[in-house]
Amino acid sequence: MGKDTKVKRFAEVAPAVPLPGTGKQTYTYRIPAAGNKDLGLYSSVTVPLGKRLVKGFVVDVHNRSVPFKTKQLAVAGDAQLTAHQVTFARWIAQTMHGGLGYTLRLFLPPRHVDHQTGSKWPDDGAERVGEYGHGGQRGDRSFRAHPSNFDHSERV
Repeated sequence: MGKDTKVKRFAEVAPAVPLPGTGKQTYTYRIPAAGNKDLGLYSSVTVPLGKRLVKGFVVDVHNRSVPFKTKQLAVAGDAQLTAHQVTFARWIAQTMHGGLGYTLRLFLPPRHVDHQTGSKWPDDGAERVGEYGHGGQRGDRSFRAHPSNFDHSERV
C-alpha cells in the first residue's frame, strides 16, 4: 500500500537556445507536484539543459509515461504566449530551418522581466540590435537621431 499513486505530469519544452532546425526541438521534463499548478501550454520556464539552466517554452503537457529518466523543471516563468504566436513561430522555424524555442523567444516583449526569477529575457548573449535601431553593439552611440546630424540645406 506504500506504492506512489500520484500521476506524474510531464512537459515538452522547447529550449530558447540555438538548435539545428532538423534536430530534436523539444525535451521532456517532469513537472514537480507542488508549486506549478498553473503551468500551462506556452508558458515560459527555466529548465536544466546539460550543465546549465536555460529558458524555454512549454509546448505540450501530458501524463504519458516515458521510457527514459527525466529531469525536473527548475522554475515556471510568468510569460505566456498564445496559440497563434506558437503556430506562427513553428512556421517560421520550419521555413527558416531554425530551432523552435529560439524562434519562440522572439515573441516576447523586448527585455521581458521574469518576475519570479528576476532575470531579463533575452539574456542569452546573442547579438542584439543597438539602442538606436542599427546593428551596432548594444549601447553603441556612434550615430544619434539628432537634427545636427542631418543636412538641412535642401529643405523643400
